[in-house]
Amino acid sequence: MTKKGFFLVVVLSILLLPASFGALIVDPSKFGVGARTIGMGRAFVGIADDANSIFYNPSGGGWANYGSLVSTTTRLMDETNVLSFSGIMPNKLGSVGFAYIDANIAGSSVTFRNPLTNQVDVNPALEGMSFDNSVTIVSISSSPFISPFSPDVKATLGLNFKFIKEKITGGAIGVANSTGFDMDMGFLIKPTDWLRIGMSAIDVLPDSYNLLGGLNKWDTGENRAEGIENVMKAGIGLKLPSKMLPKGMGKELIVGADMDFYLAKTRPSLFHIGTEWWPSDYLGMRMGLDQDIAPGGVDKTAVVSNFTYGAGLKFSNFLFDYAYKPSSLTDSNSHYFSMSYLVPAIFEKPLITAIDPQDRTITYASSILLKAKAPAKVKKVIVAESQITLTGNIFETNVDLSVGKNGVKMWGFDENSIRAATGECRVLRLASFNDVPDLYWAKDPI
Repeated sequence: MTKKGFFLVVVLSILLLPASFGALIVDPSKFGVGARTIGMGRAFVGIADDANSIFYNPSGGGWANYGSLVSTTTRLMDETNVLSFSGIMPNKLGSVGFAYIDANIAGSSVTFRNPLTNQVDVNPALEGMSFDNSVTIVSISSSPFISPFSPDVKATLGLNFKFIKEKITGGAIGVANSTGFDMDMGFLIKPTDWLRIGMSAIDVLPDSYNLLGGLNKWDTGENRAEGIENVMKAGIGLKLPSKMLPKGMGKELIVGADMDFYLAKTRPSLFHIGTEWWPSDYLGMRMGLDQDIAPGGVDKTAVVSNFTYGAGLKFSNFLFDYAYKPSSLTDSNSHYFSMSYLVPAIFEKPLITAIDPQDRTITYASSILLKAKAPAKVKKVIVAESQITLTGNIFETNVDLSVGKNGVKMWGFDENSIRAATGECRVLRLASFNDVPDLYWAKDPI
């Protein structure tokens, strides 16, 4: 089967599979906990450009040029401790990833409804209960390929394989464990260099077929099994580089909008909107609007909306993120902390080499004419959001520079539009002043 045919199969599966699912077990990975994504209101399905994509859209790793590792911790509603790890590493075929998330509540009081007062009271005769829910994920994603829609539209596919475990201790239960497995699938297409459209189906395996997964089985001896709730996610992302922004508006602006919907349930659809703005290479600022289903309702149809806020600091290959999410349900607001590390790909792709100017050039010019050499199998190159079709292995293109450091990235694609080479030309543009000649200051070591 060709990649185009497989792409259509995945899209149809995402649209049709979830229609007959049931649910009782909660999969914490579907909510996402990365501080970066929370600060953007969890609008990440169409963006999906780092290790957080495993939780939102597993196909996002296929677009990665570098590996990334993300660790996040938070405390929800002042009682649920959450810890997660995720990582992706690109290779010749796409990317592979791994993720783990654990959510636990310790010492929760056992309650009962008092028949005399009709109020909910704590039962002193039973010890407190603890709940632990964890998910281990192995993720794979394809390299970009030509989509069925148009030769100019590239797409990636992704799959998650998940092992879900839940444990309850205390109260009248004693100890009870449930285990099961499920799967996510997703796709991400790029109609243009700055536009992304994604869709994912989370926990797609139907609970009506025991052997296929989709169920968590308990070890209580009652042959009890519960379904794992599924959710569909669709999103759009805009990644606008500095050349598309008004002058002085920074390095990059990212905007995302997502919708979560349940095909087989009466739950309402949820919407997520967020933005990330990088005024410099070192500081990112985020804001979003995040919707949740209010817990405790009988019909589970109440929706609450909260603004979210966040920031990121980048130092070399390290990124530190913080997010703040107020809660309209309780008096406890949530703070999220993440640390990320960018790592080079294990399988380095052939390099596109800058000829003129050379890498690490220093200049006063506001733009450069970049001349570079690509490997023989590269038929098309994308540089600074511009697409160049090659007739040989040498190409030239104009690149605008901002004051400060400029990393001009070059991506090469073969005749099947699969990424085949990468390169970067680092250029430092110095500021010039009307009353000082350009060559007055020394720019090279003496």
